[in-house]
Parts: sequence; C-alpha cells; structure tokens
Amino acid sequence: EARDDFVETFRPWRVDLVSNTVGVDHDRAARGQHPRDRRFAGTDPARKPDDAIHGGILDGSRRSDDPAFRPQAPIGHAAGIVEPSRRTLRDAVAVALLAACYLLSFHPFSRPVVLDPATWDYMSLALVDGRVPYRDVFLHKTPGAMFIGAAGSALARSLGVAPIVGVHGIFIALGALGAALTFLLCRGHGVTRLVALAAAAWMLGVDQWSLAAIEGARPKIATTTLGLAALLVAPKRPMLGGAFAGAATLCWQPGLV
Repeated sequence: EARDDFVETFRPWRVDLVSNTVGVDHDRAARGQHPRDRRFAGTDPARKPDDAIHGGILDGSRRSDDPAFRPQAPIGHAAGIVEPSRRTLRDAVAVALLAACYLLSFHPFSRPVVLDPATWDYMSLALVDGRVPYRDVFLHKTPGAMFIGAAGSALARSLGVAPIVGVHGIFIALGALGAALTFLLCRGHGVTRLVALAAAAWMLGVDQWSLAAIEGARPKIATTTLGLAALLVAPKRPMLGGAFAGAATLCWQPGLV
C-alpha cells in the first residue's frame, strides 16, 4: 500500500525529453486524481488549470508566489564555475611560479635523456628539421606532444638556445601550469583557498607528475594540463573548452575521456 501511495503521488509528474525538464501530466492533474493535484482542478480561484503551462513548470520560468511551481534543474545541467577574483588569479600565478621553481630545483637540463622521453624529444626536433610525422618519424601515438615540443625547440633556436632545452622547457612550463589550473579549478568550485593550495601541492608531490614534467616531451603532461584547462573554461566558454579538449586528445588518446 505504501508503494501504491508513492506511485500515485508522483504519477502526474513526468520528464519532458524535449525541454529536458521535469513537468506535470496536466490531463491527469486537472481531473484531481490525487489530493495534491486539486490545485490544478480549479479549487484555487486565483489559478487556472493550465497556469502551470504558462507560468509554472513546463515553460521553464519561475513563479515567485508559489515555490511549488519552480522547475527542477535541467537534467545533466552542469553547475557553473565562479569567475576567479583578482586575488585568486594572483594566487594562481604565484602557484605556477613556485611550481616552476620546484621543478627546476631538480636540474632538469642536466639530466640524461632516455627511454620514451628521448623518443619524443627526437621526434620534436625532427619536425623542426622538416621531417613529416608518420612518414619520416613514427610512433603509434597521437602527435600533439611532438608538435608542442617542436614549438619549444623552434622558440629556443630563435633565442640562440639549444633546441633540446626548448623542448624540455616548454614541458616544465606545462607541468607548472597544471598545478596552477588545479588551484583555479578548485577555487572555481567553491573550495577554500587553503584546500586549493593543498591540491596543487599534492599534484606536484606525486612523483609521476614532477618526474614526467622534467624528463622532456611527455604526452601525459600535455594531455592533463590541456584537460584541466578544458574543464575550467568549458562551462562558460564551451567552444574554447572543446578546443582544449581536442588538443588534449591530440596529445594522448585517453584525453578523449
């Protein structure tokens, strides 16, 4: 009996797949088949049976005089991210600078280049030399990381610095930027400043992140940082968020997730 009462209570309510909101079955409600639906049947002289359609739930508007007529949030609607204040932006810049100093403390430019990072460094340098990816150089991964490394190499050459330094430098910058974006994302979701700083510090404290950032061209660093950027801007700038998400996928296939 309790189950039947529950079903009868909520039977007039339905999901409108067109407007993606929760609505009311007005034919059933107007017949007053349940006590809570009698307000639709004319018992309230100030309200007509179809008031819910023209100022209630289905058209998505709010009625200040009756909280019961306020619509549910659209299904799957993501909560917006709070715009960062000037102090938050200053804090994010400070986090990025401190993160870069922390990564540079490991003397990344004097470390040996080995294994996978050496492969990505070589492909990055090869692109600047005019070689074509997947024809002259090949790896069974998406090519975004080598293009980012090539950009760093080209910048270093224009400044008179060794190209390999440019490849490593741009990924150190991405590693530091990832911590700053983590801080901004936490603050945007209402996390306290101290906890957001702790989240950024925790990211740098994970050895897989810090070591990957100083080893050279690493697709995972670029994918994670671009993915964080996509999460940060997508709620208010969906096109830009999509561009960041696409770039993350171009660096490493799991970026699609």
